[in-house]
Amino acid sequence: MLPAAIGTVHPTYRTPHVAIATYAAASCLLAISGGFRPLAVIASVSLPLVYLAVCLAALKLRVTRDHPPGAFRAPGGPLVPVLGARYLVLAGGGGMPPSRVPATQSRLTRATR
Repeated sequence: MLPAAIGTVHPTYRTPHVAIATYAAASCLLAISGGFRPLAVIASVSLPLVYLAVCLAALKLRVTRDHPPGAFRAPGGPLVPVLGARYLVLAGGGGMPPSRVPATQSRLTRATR
């Protein structure tokens, strides 16, 4: 889907430095070219998707990785990532645009006045 260069990992810090720079550049372009409302809508849609990805990744890592003695393990087993992912899938707006969700609509209206 994306060019392979986006997935390049920094040799020292082991971070996806090209992806971070690309994301930062895209964010700056959107901030410079758009108004507040479109940016608020993009943020209100993208942040739950990122949180969903984190919940699913935490669940996968808990199941697939070995845990050395003394390593930190979050209490509650897989309960927290499962409940977080379930909430986001079932109650995360159900496909309703953010401007139609009453709480989001009132926040957007106040912020743009």
